[in-house]
Amino acid sequence: MNESSTASAQVAVQAILARDGVQDLPQDEVERLIAIYADLATDLAPLRAPAVATAEPAVIFPAE
Repeated sequence: MNESSTASAQVAVQAILARDGVQDLPQDEVERLIAIYADLATDLAPLRAPAVATAEPAVIFPAE
């Protein structure tokens, strides 16, 4: 895990905690979540669906 992935994981975890209204989490728990997020982010990236909001329907749906 490099500094870049740790920094982006920290930003992501802080955003998730802020979104969900979690303020009273102990620092060691936040650090654990950051480490887990950084490790899983690379493993889960291939499972995410590609962004298709601006793609043409012919590209998204197979021809029959």
